[in-house]
Amino acid sequence: MPTLLSQIITTIKDSSYLANLATISLMSRVRQILSAANLYNGLGTINVSDVFVLYGCAAAIYFIINFSLSLFVRHLNAQRTEKLL
Repeated sequence: MPTLLSQIITTIKDSSYLANLATISLMSRVRQILSAANLYNGLGTINVSDVFVLYGCAAAIYFIINFSLSLFVRHLNAQRTEKLL
């Protein structure tokens, strides 16, 4: 099981298809939010800080997904190691 999950994480990180698919999906949502940001910030323009915050959040989401999967695999691997001892 840990080997399978490790392979899934590697596939998510390294596969250009999956990485591009997830990145394109996430980035298209960020662009949609940015296109509507000028309606809500009261200035009628998109600020540089809005761009950095939204793309930073997208990067954080991607990191959290991969890091949590990695922690899960480590936990399963530790449990498997305990059972073998």
